Amino acid sequence: MAGRGLGRCLEAGTVSARLQFDLPGFAFRSRDVQLVERQEALQVFEGSGTAGSKDGYRSRLGSSVTGGGSESGRFGLKIWHTDPASGKEVIDYDNATAASGPMSRRVTGGSIVQD
Repeated sequence: MAGRGLGRCLEAGTVSARLQFDLPGFAFRSRDVQLVERQEALQVFEGSGTAGSKDGYRSRLGSSVTGGGSESGRFGLKIWHTDPASGKEVIDYDNATAASGPMSRRVTGGSIVQD
């Protein structure tokens, strides 16, 4: 699968990649992506980027790939930034939580682009 191939390339340091995710009213574009964890079919990537024209956002993408059959792979995406006034983490999107309001928005488009 694409995530498994991306993990191999990043682990070997042979390519760079960017994450791009669009939600209603919120578009995230990463500047960098690093493979931070790999355990069998699970891979976790972290990076930094922008939302709209604002800098200082972080992302974490976890993906798992199955070996086939009726099950499919899964992914978890979290995007956050640090509030400059309070210094606290503000979660802008997290599909792993039962959220309401702005965090409940569905990703309307996204890609992992290997440069």
